[in-house]
Amino acid sequence: MAIPGQFKNKSELPLAFPLFIKPLDAANGNGIDDLSYVTDFAQYQCKVASLYNTFSQPVLVEEYLDGREFTVAIIKAPNKESIISAVEVIPPISTQGLRILGAQTKKDDSETLNEIVDEEMKSRVTTLANDAFDALGVRDYGRIDIKTDNHGECFFMEANLVPGMTQGTSYFPEACIIANGFTYKHVIKQLISGGLDRITETIPPNIRPDPDKLFDQAI
Repeated sequence: MAIPGQFKNKSELPLAFPLFIKPLDAANGNGIDDLSYVTDFAQYQCKVASLYNTFSQPVLVEEYLDGREFTVAIIKAPNKESIISAVEVIPPISTQGLRILGAQTKKDDSETLNEIVDEEMKSRVTTLANDAFDALGVRDYGRIDIKTDNHGECFFMEANLVPGMTQGTSYFPEACIIANGFTYKHVIKQLISGGLDRITETIPPNIRPDPDKLFDQAI
């Protein structure tokens, strides 16, 4: 993490260029654009100052990963098995020749979500995502974001525990549809089934409602 003026020159930085600079806590790609990719100290200073002034908090500075980007939707079924849906996220190429998943790209919905056809890569992505999900103690569902370097090594980026659910655009349901062939209705049903099971466990059997009927009535 960094604030303006914390480092006086390139030699003081604990990471080597190129770097990627983004807000510490911002949703929907806010604060992320082509200028997030920096290759020298002047660019670094400019982006750090800009984000600090906008968000009034330290900014996150990372080693730039120049590989592929993936997002993984994970649902813990009532039987405790994981339903994992991994897809590749491909942003459009910017005027500077970069593929950066920033605010404007998300606003325009100009990125594409693709099925992962390379089984080895799919296995690495899903394994890391599931391990991160379990290590964080996530309950019911969440979305794990992963990037690779140019050697194909996978790195955990973040966990989204309140992922968007907008039909046709949000990554979580779209990943489930692309990777597992689910319908949108089936995705939503899987998400709430765990909560319904916990509720019904506290209700006497003779008056316990049918979760399927509750779900059908709700939607």
